[in-house]
Amino acid sequence: MDRNKKLLIAACTVSVILIIVVGILLAMSGRDKTPLSQHTLHLKVNGCDVEVPLKHDNVTVNVPCLSVGKNQFQVLGYPGGAVKINGKTVKVGSTASIAVDAISSENQIEIKVSNVKDSRTVRLRTYSTLLPKLRTIGKGTKNGEYLVTEADRPVMYALDNEGKVIWYKAYSAKKTKLRFSDFKCHQTDSGTYYSYQVINPEADNYGIADYHPGSRVIMDEDFEVVTEDAGVTAYSPKKSIDWSQAGTAVDGNAFEMLSRHNTFTVRYTPTRVTNMPDGIKSQKNTTVAAVVVQNAGRSHVTWEWKSTSDSRLYSASVSGNDYTSSDIQDYLNPSAMVVDPRDHNLILSFKNADCLVKINSETGKLMWILGGKADEFGLKDSQKFSGQTDVQVASDGTLTITQPDKVTVMKLDENGKRVVSHKTKTIDGLVGANVVNANAGTLCVGKSGKVLIEVESLNDENLKNPLRISTTHSRNLSAVRFVRLEDD
Repeated sequence: MDRNKKLLIAACTVSVILIIVVGILLAMSGRDKTPLSQHTLHLKVNGCDVEVPLKHDNVTVNVPCLSVGKNQFQVLGYPGGAVKINGKTVKVGSTASIAVDAISSENQIEIKVSNVKDSRTVRLRTYSTLLPKLRTIGKGTKNGEYLVTEADRPVMYALDNEGKVIWYKAYSAKKTKLRFSDFKCHQTDSGTYYSYQVINPEADNYGIADYHPGSRVIMDEDFEVVTEDAGVTAYSPKKSIDWSQAGTAVDGNAFEMLSRHNTFTVRYTPTRVTNMPDGIKSQKNTTVAAVVVQNAGRSHVTWEWKSTSDSRLYSASVSGNDYTSSDIQDYLNPSAMVVDPRDHNLILSFKNADCLVKINSETGKLMWILGGKADEFGLKDSQKFSGQTDVQVASDGTLTITQPDKVTVMKLDENGKRVVSHKTKTIDGLVGANVVNANAGTLCVGKSGKVLIEVESLNDENLKNPLRISTTHSRNLSAVRFVRLEDD
């Protein structure tokens, strides 16, 4: 190829590059004359993707996640013109904080997209159509909040003491396999945090239908995510922790915190049994789903406790304990974990053993067993509980144990290993309960159905103007938690 041809090719290449660059610069400067109907508005709202085709004007859509207060909006890609969100110009790639003073069907966020040719208006609902329409009577506890997680849909939300939505995350079940669980609040030494489980449908559950592993997301007191994309997972004790990298998937029913970087996770580990007690029929290669509780600090794993280290728990199991089977046996099934506010130790519920255990949060040592075959508190038949799905503990140590359609409230003398007080109540559709006032004997109860949350008397007394939050269509819930936040 002669020199002139080479120069011609080079000149053509430079011209093409200049045309592309100029086109981009013109577009970025707002002079793109392409009709907006051919563009799509790409946003991230509080970390969640929102895509709105601009084919039509005055479109109204849902937002996956919003909170009362500040919300983070980011324009991800060039939409064909300038973007203003509630009157605030947001450049491509930048993030703007947009205030939402109320989450309601009347309140909307207005986005205007315009170029030299035309304009589009997009409105974002603050109250997603995926949320239930709630009706509230009465009034809840001052500084109280109610955390609700649905069972069949990826929907969860927080309500204030008047039953108003203050934060939510909601996706269409038809469009995603994503599911959430165990939405809860942690009042720790380093502040108030919220967390929830993101269930990973691709994670190995070892063939155990009731095990839903995934990662844990932590939010601060303003519901802003503080974990990395990987969430909180379990880590190898032999390696330093990289909080931005995922480790092993953890259980969706049990997570706690003492501070931002002092967390407790639970997971299953298939383990071949080597210490099965005499008298229990088993095969040579019996494998169980060992429950592993792990304490992770800022940079490394502090300790691990493994359920197979205590041989008493094999015989304590009442379900998932066919030790002659070649299948992995879910002999304990951890259904909840909470921190006792009096001593910061962990209380863990084992659904398939009808018991609670307490574990020292500094050493991982098992301190006591309450209920079931290995009970150390001498429970009478009338005081026993079974198949518990949740446990909560009040500031004075009162335990609220949720069973199918029944709640048990008891207080213990842990040193003397005895029950100080005990009450039960049958409640249809029960999914969770917390003591609101131990002296008055009042409970906050969460239920599946049309009545989602209500304050009831444990003594069947008439309460004056109790809180009751209902919905027009029945909802299937997995958890409802009452939180009494500390006074400002």
